[in-house]
Amino acid sequence: MSSLTVTDAGDYTVELGNCTDMTLSDPGHLTVTPVIPPGAVFAWGDDTFGQSNVPQVAKSGVIAIAAGQGHTLALKTNGSVLAWGWNTSGQTTVPTAAGSGVIGIAAGQGHSLALKSDGTVLAWGNNADGQTNVPAGLSGIIAIAAGGAQSVALKNDGTVVAWGNNSSSLPAGLTNITAIAAGMYHALALKSNGTVVAWGDNSQGQSTVPAGLTGVVAIAAGFYHSIVVKTDGTVIAWGDDSHGQSSVPSLLTDVVAAAGGRYHSVARKSDKTVVAWGDDSAGQSTIPTTVQGRTLALAAGWMHTVVIAGRPPIILGGPYSAYTNLNHDVLFHVDVDGTAPISLQWRRQSVAGSSDISGATDTTLTLRSVQSSDSGGYAVVVSNEFGSTTGNATLIVLPATTFSAWQQNRFTGEELAEPAISGALADPTGMGTPNLVKYALNLEPVASAGGPSIPSSAWPLKPTFNSGTLTMTFRALRTDVTYTVEASTDLKTWSGSGVTTQYNGIDCTATCTPTASDRVFLRLKVLMSGG
Repeated sequence: MSSLTVTDAGDYTVELGNCTDMTLSDPGHLTVTPVIPPGAVFAWGDDTFGQSNVPQVAKSGVIAIAAGQGHTLALKTNGSVLAWGWNTSGQTTVPTAAGSGVIGIAAGQGHSLALKSDGTVLAWGNNADGQTNVPAGLSGIIAIAAGGAQSVALKNDGTVVAWGNNSSSLPAGLTNITAIAAGMYHALALKSNGTVVAWGDNSQGQSTVPAGLTGVVAIAAGFYHSIVVKTDGTVIAWGDDSHGQSSVPSLLTDVVAAAGGRYHSVARKSDKTVVAWGDDSAGQSTIPTTVQGRTLALAAGWMHTVVIAGRPPIILGGPYSAYTNLNHDVLFHVDVDGTAPISLQWRRQSVAGSSDISGATDTTLTLRSVQSSDSGGYAVVVSNEFGSTTGNATLIVLPATTFSAWQQNRFTGEELAEPAISGALADPTGMGTPNLVKYALNLEPVASAGGPSIPSSAWPLKPTFNSGTLTMTFRALRTDVTYTVEASTDLKTWSGSGVTTQYNGIDCTATCTPTASDRVFLRLKVLMSGG
């Protein structure tokens, strides 16, 4: 089986036979856990201990969340655990071992759990009832849950292990379990046949499973109430209803997950919207509009609510407009972020509209050996299921020009007749900058003939020294001019030896790494073709 979805979960048997007999194996259960794309954590409601004050590091790359009485946990894509909020018992002091390799998290009243990729469990925080005393040798765990002062773990053989408060109430012989949940003093287990088992405190009827309840696909436990989601997307809740937390809103359908707090309940629908009911005294049941239609996962603390929300794509940098000469390659690049998967499509803009560039779906668009016809606007559309954004850039392919054409555009007829004014080495402004240098470095861009105004080199050229390397960058537009950067230690002898240059079709960068004892100077020499 490949490309599994949650609809593939269930019991499977194998039929074995030969020419004389046939037998059917015992059923085996397949559990398919949905993969949550990384997103940003949002929290609201009670913030007495900072449990709803999401740190910046949890605003991207989070794949799982958990909420306790006054603290919050988040699991990053790199397998590390984040924790914030109430730390009176060390429940937000994440142990070093939870810095990597974690695949699941759970939060109790004052303790925290982490499931490692090797099937072992870490626990920290309040241990008054032994809730952080992980049984010795415990392994093969595939899911964890934490309640008030209890911890529950699901093994890969479908059995359940519990420790801390309420562990003695665990039903004997509990098998074929696919999911677990823990409330304050009670716990729930979902069996492979869609039925639910409950144990522990029943003072509010929270452990009395409704008769005939079947077709359950997800479970959750609040303080003194229980919640289940059925295959048809409806929700059933029972137990304490003092604040309406077990009074499921009428007509609520298309639910795929639920969570229970102290006196409130929340549900996530298939369209990624969130519905909440019950206590709202701290705003825990008032859903921010910013997460509606974007919620990937949810959790409920005593009086706060936490979700992972998908992030629309954003462009971090680029694409940047470019200028280049004929027959050079041009690269447009864009850096993006947002919830995966992210798609990109580069487009060519024109007066008539825009059109997709075939195959241009990467972060970099490469245009080979550009011609004048390639000049114009380009755009990249960046999209995911939560939105889209567009970046724009302009490409100008410079037409071929010559120093003679520049002279004709720059000087009058009388001035052209005077080499002391219009000649290559003449300096009519008296600023120490010959005409050829002005032309070569585009220092008078408006006067340049045959094309648009292009930004010129910074003038005067000022090399920079950083980390032992001397660097000089200048605009090298002209194809009829040779640009050479030379180095000298005494301002008498100049050589290009030891100087490295890189040219991108528009700018030239020259670097030189002098020895510790050298004092190095750089100069630019321009030579017009033909002498």
